This record gives sequence, C-alpha cells and structure tokens, in this order.
Amino acid sequence: MHIISCIPNQLRHYLVDTLKDRLLSAGPFMDHTGGLVIVEVESVQEAEEIAKNDPEVLEEKFEYVVHPWEPLEGLFTKSK
Repeated sequence: MHIISCIPNQLRHYLVDTLKDRLLSAGPFMDHTGGLVIVEVESVQEAEEIAKNDPEVLEEKFEYVVHPWEPLEGLFTKSK
C-alpha cells in the first residue's frame, strides 16, 4: 500500500533518518502552500504514526493529512 502524507516543509533529516527505505519521494509544492511525502507502508495507521511524530507536527508548526494512494502508471508502480 502506498500512502501520501502531506506535511508542509518537511525536515530533510527527519525524512532520511526516520523513513529510510520507506520514503519514495518528498518535496515542497512550488506555490509554497505545503508539501508532499510519499511513503511505502503496510497500513494507514503506520502512515498516521509517521506523520504525527514529525517534529514540526509535534511542535504544532504544521498539520498533516494522510491519504491512501494506489499508483497505476509511472515511476511508482512495482515491476511484475
């Protein structure tokens, strides 16, 4: 299962150190309205844990939204 977690201005070290191999992609929106983090997890609950333990979320600087996502084509589809 793939999950999209929208967390504005995510700290790079948190992404690399905490998410490691689960991180597929991350970055800010070019219009500076937030950001996007795509992680590979087993459940929505796992994605919620990742997002709610973000240092910026814990300090109430940012909010997050978690959405299940199923890629159909492109870079994020698994090889058969």
